[in-house]
Formats: sequence, C-alpha cells, structure tokens
Amino acid sequence: MYMSGRDRTSLGWAIFCRAVMLERLHRRNIILSCFGAHAASRIYLRQILCNCVALASVVAAYTLHRRRRRLNRIDDAEALKLAKLVFSRLLAQRTHAGHVAPSYLAAVQLRDSLLDHQLPLTVRMRRWVKVTNLVEKNTNVRANVVETVEGDETRVWQWIGLDDCIAVSASPLCKLPADSFIS
Repeated sequence: MYMSGRDRTSLGWAIFCRAVMLERLHRRNIILSCFGAHAASRIYLRQILCNCVALASVVAAYTLHRRRRRLNRIDDAEALKLAKLVFSRLLAQRTHAGHVAPSYLAAVQLRDSLLDHQLPLTVRMRRWVKVTNLVEKNTNVRANVVETVEGDETRVWQWIGLDDCIAVSASPLCKLPADSFIS
C-alpha cells in the first residue's frame, strides 16, 4: 500500500505509520502462513514416511518369520532322516563288532560321514545339533565320552537296544527311534 505525499499529509503522520505497519504485518502473516503450510506438509510427509517404514518393517518381519519356520521344518525333516541313519549304523556296528572292534561309534565321525559337505557350515551344525538331541534322547542309545588311542576324549554312541528295534516298529519292547521326538 503506497500513498502519495498528499495523502501522507492529509492523514497525518501517525495514521500513515500505522497503515504501513499493518501492511507489513499483513505481508508477514502471508509469509508466515506459507511457511506454516510448508511445515505442515513436511510434518504430514514425515508421518506418511514413518507409516511406510513401519509397514515395511512389519512385512519384512513376517517374511523372515515364515522363512525361519520353513527352514526349521526342513531341518527337522532332515534331522529325522539323519537320526534314522545314525540308528541303523549304530545297530550295524553292534552286530558286526567282534572282540577286536568296539561296539560304539564316535559322534564326530558319524557327523562327517553323514552330513552333506555341499551345505554351508551353519546349516550343517544346526542340523547336527538336532540329530544329537534326537539320538541322545533315545533310550536305545548310550552316550559316553571315551579316550581314544591317541589320548583324545571324544563323544561316542553305542546301541544298547534290541537288534530288531529299527526293523520292527510295532514291537512293544522297543521305541521307534526319533519318531516320537518330532512333533
């Protein structure tokens, strides 16, 4: 709002100063309202971004949970297969062992011979821990620590159940190995 010199003198100096101040305040309010709208839009965009990040993290957590459950199911099935192989090898070792050979097998030797070496180490160890739990919970297997010829101590498993426990699953005298441990 611009006033000519004649208007300034007719209105008086005080009124003119007031009019200029009001005009400046009006411009400032317009500028502030623009900044306010800009700040409000930034806050709104930040809230949208936070919601998107939260949604993405929930989707990622759900996907990771499903993947872990699937891997656990696969590991449980493979551990059951490997435990049955361990039971059959322990039974074969018992039946074929004479007075010269011991009737037990070292757990690390079984692990090295049974596990697929193409798999990553973490997968092999995770599966072997499950196999170890299945074998050592079975009442037909005795787990001991023995000293080898070289003087090292190693964990060994020995079959102490009946000879036909693996072959005959309906026998009431023996428990079918590892089937009752996986739910």
